[in-house]
This record gives sequence, C-alpha cells and structure tokens, in this order.
Amino acid sequence: MFPAALRARLQAQLEQMLTDVCSITRQTDAVDALGARTQTWVIVATNVKCRVIRAETKRNIGQQVVAVQEALTESYRLIVPRGTSLSVDYRVTLTDGRVYDVVQVLDMNTDALDAQAEIVRRR
Repeated sequence: MFPAALRARLQAQLEQMLTDVCSITRQTDAVDALGARTQTWVIVATNVKCRVIRAETKRNIGQQVVAVQEALTESYRLIVPRGTSLSVDYRVTLTDGRVYDVVQVLDMNTDALDAQAEIVRRR
C-alpha cells in the first residue's frame, strides 16, 4: 500500500489526466403501460471524470458475428476515479456523444487509485 501522502499526490495527478466527462448507465427490465416487458437504461452515475484510451490488447481489433454479418470491434480502456461503479454490460456515454459498452472490469490493481474497464465502442 502507498503511504497516505503519496496516495494523495498520485490521486491529484490522476485527476488532471481524466480529461473527459461521461455518464454511466445500466440496462434494466421494466414493464410498459400495456404490460409488455421492455428494457430501459437506468443512470448509475453522471458527470464522471474519465479518460478513454485505446487498449493495448490482442483483442484490440476483433471480429464479432452479428446476425450473420461480421462486425469489427475496437477495444478501449476506461479510467475513472476510484469508487466509481463499473460492471459488465454497463454503458458509458461521453459528453461528445460516443457510446461504449463495458465488457470487462479490470480490478487487478493492489493499490487501486482508479477504477478501470475494457470497453467497446457502439456503432
């Protein structure tokens, strides 16, 4: 573990690198006025400082079969402040309109100063 003073300095530096702002939502089941099941998006967090960078993984550009058509997927890494709720199947929307799906939460850091996830861009 980092000493408290060092952790505070690193946390302040991290905050300066989080240059984007996003909203995080999760999908939930609901029932409409006619009793039919629908899926809606519920807000988990808004105005979250974040950073999206291209992921350096072997899966960076992969192929995915979508309804008999192949679609290219690009992987990115999302970095947000520690304590931000992230889970697989959450959706991240940046203020510029880009939308990403969380496909994996990266929680292997022992001295977690941030929260990270692998995300793919929705097109």
